[in-house]
Amino acid sequence: RVPEAREGRVPVSRDSAGRVFIDRDPKLFKQVLTYLRDGTIPIPRDPCKAQGLLAESRYFQLADLERLCQNAWKQVLVATFYSFRGGALVNTLHLDGPPQEIKRLRSLLNELLGPEHFTYLL
Repeated sequence: RVPEAREGRVPVSRDSAGRVFIDRDPKLFKQVLTYLRDGTIPIPRDPCKAQGLLAESRYFQLADLERLCQNAWKQVLVATFYSFRGGALVNTLHLDGPPQEIKRLRSLLNELLGPEHFTYLL
């Protein structure tokens, strides 16, 4: 059962006995197969592993799996900023979201507070 991929759109090879040969990373293919069987899988938090699974979802044309990967692959920003009104005050924000949104927020905070009052970790 291949819910989203259309037959004939994913390139495959066959051996002399007619068996399908898919020349892909076996560890990632195991995750793709789990997704095809169960309809969902836990997406790796490691960006490299998540990127690999995203590439496989694109190769096999599994749009829902691709969306799962993109939505789960979030970036965390820990922002620390300093305020000196009436004494020193340190504020810390923990934000997570898509990488492009985190990048936008980081730039905005840096612009508003200035580099001397703002630090961040990703």
